[in-house]
Amino acid sequence: MDIEIIVAGESCKWVLNLPRIRIGLDPNCEVNLPPGRYPSVVGEHLVLEMVNGAVSLARGVPPGGETYLNGHPAGAGAAIRSGDVLRLGAGGPELRIRLLEREAYAPPAQHEPTRILHEPTRVITGPASAAYSPPPPVAPAAAGRQGYTAEVARGVPAAPRNPVPQPAASAAEGEDMSMLEGKVKTLQGILVMCLVIIIVLLGCNIWQSWELSQTRDDVQQLRAQATNAVAQLTPALDARLAVFEQRMDGMDAKIADAQDRMVKTMDAQTKHEEDRMVQRMNTAIPAMLDKYIADKMAELKR
Repeated sequence: MDIEIIVAGESCKWVLNLPRIRIGLDPNCEVNLPPGRYPSVVGEHLVLEMVNGAVSLARGVPPGGETYLNGHPAGAGAAIRSGDVLRLGAGGPELRIRLLEREAYAPPAQHEPTRILHEPTRVITGPASAAYSPPPPVAPAAAGRQGYTAEVARGVPAAPRNPVPQPAASAAEGEDMSMLEGKVKTLQGILVMCLVIIIVLLGCNIWQSWELSQTRDDVQQLRAQATNAVAQLTPALDARLAVFEQRMDGMDAKIADAQDRMVKTMDAQTKHEEDRMVQRMNTAIPAMLDKYIADKMAELKR
């Protein structure tokens, strides 16, 4: 029985027919993931084993890292059914498991495989009345990398061995429609919220425009009042300036007269002082000469 492993949201795909399949970052693993891209995946994260056509996590080999089966933690021995999803670590890559021969020949399963967000899981079933026929022999693995069949290589889709018509609508498609409707409703809510925000912003803009208009009108009124006040005060100010000019005109003559009086007074005082100085000199100099002559005569007599 072939086991198809697809990384959700990626083009990586493996179709293997081995009793044990190792999955991880180790290059020796049959399903090795790109290193450095998934930090939650370890070297040999988990091992799948196939016993009597049943696939499960290898018994006696605990997973090397956290493993979730259909969203629930899974340990060694957990059964894997077609359409199940394995997630490697919290927030790690999701691997969709398909059991190809079982999907092609077995009657419809009693459970619905877990749907993932990247791509809805579809279970391919044949008609309920179709008789079961043994699967065709599996071609031996091609030379090269271990675990790959001659029919499929990584990233190359495998051609179905026994093409069967796919049913039209399924429960998974109904859930996809429900999820799509939920997303549409969410988008509608977001659009309504954006419309409300736009209306509120528009109202704020209109209110601010009205406030600016009122402020502009108030400024114009104040300017008109200031102009009227200046016009009323201008005549009184002009009259006072005229009176001041007239007073200034008479002040020039008074200042000139005062300057003449001061000059005349100073000249008279200067002349009087000169006369007194001459009179004193005329009186004091002869006395000083007489005294000087007397002193010299006394010295000569000695």
